[in-house]
Amino acid sequence: MTTTKKINSKTNSRKIAWDFGMTSVLILFLFRIPISNILGSDGNGYFAIAWETGALFSVLFGCYVGKAITSMVKRRNSKQQFHNSTLVLNTALVYSSLISVLGAVVLYFFADFITGNLFGVKLSRLALQLSAVWLVIYVITNVFRGYFEGMGTKVPTYFSKIIEVLTGGTVACIVTTILGNYGKKVGALLFDEQYKASFSATGLMLGAISGIIIALLFLLVVNFIYQIPLKEMYKKDETKVPEQTKYLLVEIW
Repeated sequence: MTTTKKINSKTNSRKIAWDFGMTSVLILFLFRIPISNILGSDGNGYFAIAWETGALFSVLFGCYVGKAITSMVKRRNSKQQFHNSTLVLNTALVYSSLISVLGAVVLYFFADFITGNLFGVKLSRLALQLSAVWLVIYVITNVFRGYFEGMGTKVPTYFSKIIEVLTGGTVACIVTTILGNYGKKVGALLFDEQYKASFSATGLMLGAISGIIIALLFLLVVNFIYQIPLKEMYKKDETKVPEQTKYLLVEIW
């Protein structure tokens, strides 16, 4: 009977993951069509440079922390060490904040070199500098997602991703249009049509930032609400000695 329940639980979890995943992909696909038309081929190219560079920096500067703390929290919860699980979250937040800010600073101040010397498209500089902001918020958001998954639920992750796509897509459509029109006027004055593509790509990056900010705010609210059942879990806590931060940092790394 217990085995059957476990199988049904896994099946339901996979179905939920599939449903949420397909919903996110469908929403992203629907937004991608109008946004691509607004950006044009040059705008898409400018944004791709900023997005892919930002994504690379997120891998180097903290994206891995979310996955790391999932397994760390799971192991401590299996031993009823809920205080240590909270300590893992707090340590991961401090660590990921510091390392992502470091990555953002490098990305921001080397944006001229990356866009001008490496890619030869200097007008994508502003979009790339904005991706530094996205980098910090994304890494911190990933920490909360990893924490909740470690606590045994992926629902906050799924909902936050849908909220991110919905908010980011909506804002991107509006801001990309506004900035694209403004860039077109600037380009007419400076006799350079590429300003429209540059400003449009910047608008899309602003949309991505707004999406991840709202997703983070959602997770912060969930975390605040989660403190109520967590207090009950603390009563069953079997933590004898709190873990030292330096050892947790080594494990996260």
